[in-house]
Amino acid sequence: MYDRGQSAMAILLAMHDLAGEKGYPTSRHNLVALVTWMACEGGPSLDGSWNPPQARFNPLNCTEPRTGDSWFNTIAPGIHVRNYPDFETGMAATVHTMRLKGHGYGAFRKLLFAGDVHAREILEAVEDSDWGTANDFTLQVLPSVQSQYAKYAAIPIGQ
Repeated sequence: MYDRGQSAMAILLAMHDLAGEKGYPTSRHNLVALVTWMACEGGPSLDGSWNPPQARFNPLNCTEPRTGDSWFNTIAPGIHVRNYPDFETGMAATVHTMRLKGHGYGAFRKLLFAGDVHAREILEAVEDSDWGTANDFTLQVLPSVQSQYAKYAAIPIGQ
């Protein structure tokens, strides 16, 4: 079973492999930022008060089409959050999307690449991008993840 912490680590390591650069650090700030983002995109909450269905192998609710995927939901005409057939496909789709030019993704990639930027600053860049959550939700959830990271990181992703 894959959890949020493993997914965050996989994304950072894959960004390193695909970037061909010195790598995306697996720093505490980067991991907290990604796990917080996953908590806001793919539920559930720690206390069980919020437990929406989760897309399979897609902890950031990516919309990138891949072979073997299916639609999880529709967020706009022609734009669908995907269920991916396996962990590797989901992580590859997420990393590919994060590396797209435009959409404001370059700002949060740059901060993740730095490795020493506070999780809040990374999440502010996520919220300013096309991928941001409604009402800056990640910034509201961040303090809870910071204080209980191990618990949030251990929550399984949809499978």
